[in-house]
Amino acid sequence: MAKKPNQAELDAVNGQALDPIIEALLEHLPAPGDYFSSADRKKWLQMIELAFDLIYDDTPAEETGDAAAQQMRQHGDKA
Repeated sequence: MAKKPNQAELDAVNGQALDPIIEALLEHLPAPGDYFSSADRKKWLQMIELAFDLIYDDTPAEETGDAAAQQMRQHGDKA
């Protein structure tokens, strides 16, 4: 019988844990097949876009000249 994954395993994406902001937004999605109005979808997409802006640096490491700092930011460490 296959082992049931624990929560940490379920949360992992490509070997990295999800950011808590992303987790919270995902938890607020309705279940598949449930009602989700167009207006609410737009609001949710705006929130996830703002979360991405907060969490991720959109300047490629090549442009900043600091690949190590870029990699650390991607892994949640402070540069």
